[in-house]
Amino acid sequence: AKQGKAILVGRAGNRILENQPDALHVFVHAPLEARLARVMQAENLERDKAKERIVGMDRIRADYVHTFYHDDWRDPSHYNLLIDSSRWGDKRSVDLIMWALEHTA
Repeated sequence: AKQGKAILVGRAGNRILENQPDALHVFVHAPLEARLARVMQAENLERDKAKERIVGMDRIRADYVHTFYHDDWRDPSHYNLLIDSSRWGDKRSVDLIMWALEHTA
């Protein structure tokens, strides 16, 4: 981040760069039903296996952030922008992030 532009995805990037004044912290989320549909299609899984995968990944994320930062990874106060990707879709979610990047002080 000190050498130029970078994108950190997951693994508490918002916590790692929390004191970086020009960082944009984005949380992309969706309701469980939308997440299930996406995982079922992308990974060709039955509903119960997709739910198991989602719940497992959420647990891994929660445990990681709790272990190293003693915090909740879903806490909206740690993000500058929260996007419901089920409402906006992939392209428009990216458009929102790009707009926010262009307007970050």
